[in-house]
Amino acid sequence: MSGDRSIVDAANICRFEIATDACPQVLARLLGYFAQQDQLISMLHQRMVGDGLRVTLETAWLDPDRARIIAARIGNLLAVRAVDVRSVAPCDA
Repeated sequence: MSGDRSIVDAANICRFEIATDACPQVLARLLGYFAQQDQLISMLHQRMVGDGLRVTLETAWLDPDRARIIAARIGNLLAVRAVDVRSVAPCDA
């Protein structure tokens, strides 16, 4: 089937790495940007680092232009210190 997403195209997996202040609402706000684009998160990892958070998440089937737009919006959040987005292979998780 042409619409079958069970076969993942490695070029379409985007990893977002985000450094934020330790704010209880930041994770929900980050996920909201993906929900607005009807994107499912395939991997999410959050950990405390010093006085902040480090969030890593991956989503598939997101074109690079849309990924850059989401990254720019994330970067505009007050609590966000840095955001990086890049394409990764599925086995690179």
